[in-house]
Amino acid sequence: MKEDISVNVLLPTYNGDLFLKDQIESILNQTYKNIKLLIRDDGSSDKTLEIVKYFQSRDPRVVVLENKEGNNNGLVKSIEKLLNFSDADVIFFSDQDDYWLENKIQIFIDNYTNSEIPTLIHSNCYVTDDKLNIQYQFLNEVSNKKGLEDSLFHYFVQGASVMINNKLKEILLPFPDNVYIHDRYFHIVSEIVGQRIYIDSSTMYYRQHGGNLIGSQSIFKKIKKNFKIKKFYLYKDKVFLQTLSKKFPNNELLKIYNILTSDTVSRIEKIKLLKKYKISLRLKEMLLLLIKN
Repeated sequence: MKEDISVNVLLPTYNGDLFLKDQIESILNQTYKNIKLLIRDDGSSDKTLEIVKYFQSRDPRVVVLENKEGNNNGLVKSIEKLLNFSDADVIFFSDQDDYWLENKIQIFIDNYTNSEIPTLIHSNCYVTDDKLNIQYQFLNEVSNKKGLEDSLFHYFVQGASVMINNKLKEILLPFPDNVYIHDRYFHIVSEIVGQRIYIDSSTMYYRQHGGNLIGSQSIFKKIKKNFKIKKFYLYKDKVFLQTLSKKFPNNELLKIYNILTSDTVSRIEKIKLLKKYKISLRLKEMLLLLIKN
């Protein structure tokens, strides 16, 4: 029975006292009750830990992982530590400043069909202001994208809208080097070894405010702020996917990606490979390929 599926929600926190109480309550008030909320604080200096311990003292479903070092490891490492601790059938990932619709977990469970296949499920979400006034939906036309060929140069899986099963977790751990953002890692691996299921409805409010660690902009835009874009691909993503090609040496599309992002391969040859392997590029990336290669 689906009611028997155990759920862990992983919540990394860091200086998130402004909206954290609302988010924890939205998780604990889910219509699906077989859940455990795992929280790890990454060295906050505000009232975050006080809020977390308040909920821990009042609800046995809240488990706080001790940060024995007391230092800041960053989001990716915090996620990895939580994932190592998780023991559930399926695992959700939560930001500290969003707000989940009360039936979010139930919707995901209803779309979960096979525990033997490494699976990632993700949904759309409402992008809101700091008061949860809806601005727009985060994604569009994702349902038309299938497989690794549509994912190598596209970034559309948002971490706080993700659920994975234990089969995928076993493959993800330990994290390889150069994972710069966990949702990108989860997405690509699910395309390689299992399946990705998209729920074309919004199941949470993705709150945007001045203190967001990661905002609603595309990964391309986010990284562009910090790294000068000279190519049709992101350098950090290239390094990351090169690392993944070592983890999955038999994957042909990862090998093709390495050719496509090589400085020694001509534009014409790259365009031929894109067509042959049906790898999609958006217009702006195609223009960058033609202009700068």
